[in-house]
Order: sequence, then C-alpha cells, then structure tokens
Amino acid sequence: MQMRRAERDIYWWPKRFLKDVYSLIVRSLYGQPQTLKFLPDQEDSILVIRTDGLGDLVLALPLLRHLRKSFGSYRISLLTRQEWFDLAQICPYVDEVISWDIRKYRKSIFYRLSFIRTLRKRLYKVVLHSPYSRESLSDEVLCCCRAKQKIGFDGDLNNISAEEKARNDTYYTKLIDSGGSRVPEIDRNRDFAAQVTSTRIESADFQPELWLTESDRAAAQRLLQDAGLDPTRNPIAAILPGAAWKGREWPAEGYAEIADQIVEQYGIQILILGSRADVSVASSVASRMRSPCSNLAGKTRLRELAALFESCAFYIGNETGPLHLAVAAGIPTLCIIGGGHFGRFYPYGDLNRHRMVYKKMECFNCNWTCIYETVRCIQEINVEDVCRHTQRLIEEVVMPERESRVQKSSNGVTLPR
Repeated sequence: MQMRRAERDIYWWPKRFLKDVYSLIVRSLYGQPQTLKFLPDQEDSILVIRTDGLGDLVLALPLLRHLRKSFGSYRISLLTRQEWFDLAQICPYVDEVISWDIRKYRKSIFYRLSFIRTLRKRLYKVVLHSPYSRESLSDEVLCCCRAKQKIGFDGDLNNISAEEKARNDTYYTKLIDSGGSRVPEIDRNRDFAAQVTSTRIESADFQPELWLTESDRAAAQRLLQDAGLDPTRNPIAAILPGAAWKGREWPAEGYAEIADQIVEQYGIQILILGSRADVSVASSVASRMRSPCSNLAGKTRLRELAALFESCAFYIGNETGPLHLAVAAGIPTLCIIGGGHFGRFYPYGDLNRHRMVYKKMECFNCNWTCIYETVRCIQEINVEDVCRHTQRLIEEVVMPERESRVQKSSNGVTLPR
C-alpha cells in the first residue's frame, strides 16, 4: 500500500505543480479585495456555490427553497458542476444556474481565466459556499467572486490540507461552525440554512426534492415500455451496482444473486441503472443473472433517471449519487454501504423506508483512506445479509405501500409502483 501511494505521488506531482501555478495566477489577478459599487438592481443578489458530487448537491438543494422563502425579492444564482446542470436548471427557487466544467477548470488556464472573468462581471451581495468538506478549487472560485459577504463552513480537512485551509479561510467574511465531523450531512445543511436565513427549520421541512417535467416523465415511460417493463403488472426494483469510486462497489455477482432471489420469490421486475461509467458493472450483473432483467445503464439523462425512479417500487445499490435521487423521488431504498463516511450522508428521512446493510469494522469513518488491500467493509458484506434486509424491506414497506396505493386508486389513473 505504501509503495502504491509513493508511485501515485510521483505520477501526480507534475499535475499538482500545474494546479498550484494556475491557482497562483488566478488568485493573484482576481483574488484581491475590492471596493464594490452596486447598481440598485444588483444589490439584492445571492450566489450559492455547490460544485461537489451529485449526492452532496441533492442533500444541499433544500437550502435554495429556504433562501427563496426568506429572500423572495433577491436574485438567486446557483453555481454547480456541468454534470448536474440538467438536474438543477429547472429548479423553481433560482433565477439562474451557472455551469462549471471542473475538468477544463483543472486542466486549462485559458478556461479558468475566462470562467473567472465572466463570473466577476456579476456582483453579489452574498456568496454562500455550504460544503463542510471544502475543496481548494471551489474556495478559489469564491475567492475571486465580487461580493460583500462570503459565507461558508469552517469545515474539516477531508479534501484540503491544513495549510490550504488556513489560507482559504481568509477569503470568507464569515465561517460557520457545525459541531464536528459526526453530524449527518442533511442536518448540517439545515443548520447552515437556519443560520443564513435566521429562521428555525424543522427536519421535516428540509428534505431533498426533485423538479421534473412532463417531458421527463414521458421519456421515462417510453424507456420502460421499450424495455418491456410495466409497473402496473409487478413491482420494479431499481438496481444501481456502480459507484463514482470503484472501492464502494459491492461485487456484481452479489447483485445478480439478490436480483434472482427477489424475482423468484416475489415476481419483482429488475431494472439495472447507472451512468455511462457504470455500463461495464451493470452488464456484468445482467450477464450473471438467471432471471430476465432490463439494463438501461448509460442510456438516461439525469432527470430521466430520476423519473424512472418514480415508477420503481424500491432501490438497491451502493452509496452513490443516484441513491439520493431515489430518496428524493420518494421510493424506499436499501444501501449497501461501507465505512468511509458511515452515518454522515445516509440514511436520513424515514429510517423505516431508507435502510442500510453494512459490515461494522473498527476502522470506520476513515474518509475512504483504506488500510487494506481491498475495501473489506464493502467486499465482505455477505449475500445472505443483503438478502435478509431486502426481504424485510419488501415485506414490511414495499408490498404494504403498493397495496395501499392500489386500494386508493379507484379510477385506474394512478400507476402503482
């Protein structure tokens, strides 16, 4: 393990050097404090920066609703990664979504300078940067913004060195303390929203939500029809075997075994989903199954994926961004979860409907800096445990909810999951 880390450090050294040079150029040109002159129509404006992962964004989106509720007349902008623009662009609580290509920003000094110049043409009264585990690049973007107030979390050192954090802290006019690293992320986001809006926010009023169009739902229905799936016939299980980091993936053969068991025992229809990066592992699961399944991994836009979840009866998968889309879509979820951030990002909401399977180890909360050759807390979760938890979720939650919807749908219009 130590040798691999040393080799990796040697490999990444030139890239880290360029990153540092690019940051030095940008911050020296655009990071100096300025006296701002606002026009009347520019005074009341807020920029929210969320350039982290999909799941992080979904957990933070309720902040936008509370900003709109508290600052109804303000112009609210959201800056997020290009990959999530599709999801965020129809958010009803913002006036503008700014797309940020993080890959180009890292690699191209020309893109970086152009992006910062364009962003600096806007003047904001407040810039809010709410990730607890801040990153140097998004701190840099905040540094270069033209704003009267810049507010963020004091944060931890998961994604940034102590030296970088000490320097970057000086870019903020206010840093919020959030009580340590073991606070669930959704509660931390709620605390941030409560402090910036000076209001009391109950947990039930700070849950993720989705904004989908009828076009999104129609596209999802066409995908289901083309795949031969009918949610009115039998429940559909959404299986997500991929993850942004391969170390979080439970083995494909395990997913195949679970899928076969619930098909044979309950007549469940299997829908395998994921991004383009998940096509290989999704195909591996499908090829190992004895039972029929439909594999749409890599074939959906982000909002179509969310719309597909609305027609599914429940979700089984790893701890990854689509898990949070499934929660926001309102379906029960079962997460096969490791210990890297155990308890921080999942579960939340109704813990009867959102459950997890895990192998408890002393090294939990390691921030995914695994001390073993393989990620044991994921790889050693056995099929029998996952099967038992899946059966309980189906029998205690999925089937009763389905029966309840069928009874309430007297005119045949509502499609039961």
